[in-house]
Amino acid sequence: SSELTRLREVMDKLRSPGGCPWDAEQDHVSLLKFLLEESYEFIEAVEENDQNAIQEELGDLLLQVYFHSRIAEENKDQPFFRLPDFLHHLEYLLL
Repeated sequence: SSELTRLREVMDKLRSPGGCPWDAEQDHVSLLKFLLEESYEFIEAVEENDQNAIQEELGDLLLQVYFHSRIAEENKDQPFFRLPDFLHHLEYLLL
């Protein structure tokens, strides 16, 4: 979709030379605390039945999934996957 294309463009810019230094230096390990934090925030939003917060936290979790997928895609030294691989697996799980 166009939203995922736009997300990829933004991530390209942030992770590229001259982009955001913080984003560029992140790896799977450094992002774990953020994934955990966003998961807890989502749980809290569900427990409070706060629909606006649920939407926001799902977006934050999707960003974490996308960020980890992007890092895996960039890692040429180890077996890696790309976002389409992740999406195909998700489709398989749904069917």
